[in-house]
Parts: sequence; C-alpha cells; structure tokens
Amino acid sequence: MLFIGEIVSPAGIDSDRWIAVINSHPALANVPPRMGINPFTRQPCEYDAPPTSAMVRADDTDIGSVCWAMDGSPALIVEAEADAVDAVASVAEEIARTLGGQFKRQLSED
Repeated sequence: MLFIGEIVSPAGIDSDRWIAVINSHPALANVPPRMGINPFTRQPCEYDAPPTSAMVRADDTDIGSVCWAMDGSPALIVEAEADAVDAVASVAEEIARTLGGQFKRQLSED
C-alpha cells in the first residue's frame, strides 16, 4: 500500500472517538486477527491489531487502511492501494471532518 497522508487536528485526535468512528463508518472495518508464529515458543499464535487500526473497504474488498501513528503522536496514518488512492482519500477527508481535523494528502510512491 502507498502512504497517502495523515489525519491531524490542532486539538489532537481522541482515540475513543476514533474507535467509535471505526465501529460506525460503513467504509471502515476492524483489522481482523492474523495467525503467526510466536518467535519464542515457535508455536502458532493469533496476533490482534490495535483497536485504533482500521481497513478501508469498498465492495467487500480492502482498498486501504487508517491507523494510529506508530510513534504515539495523535495522528492517523492513511494508506491506499495504488488503484484506490482517490477513494481512500475521500474516506479520509470524511473521517477528518468527523473528528474535527483535516486530512493532509502526501502521496508517496514508496
């Protein structure tokens, strides 16, 4: 996925409000658990995504993601599949308005 920008707010983004948006927005879904191997025990285990991580979906297909910044800053990182940048950006703008912030588009080819 491509990094396409971030959602920020001068007042900060409240994580509880963001989680409520994930649970109520029709284009968002919680990130499902994934199976992996525990590096210490070498046994299969289930890894859960943080509740502040969401997939952006269209027609039952994941087209992007919106996740709390890994550095702990009160910002949401927005990523999109290459063929869905505009659709994900539109959802990000709607999320930003709902949270009282703004979506800063910064398309990166990395």
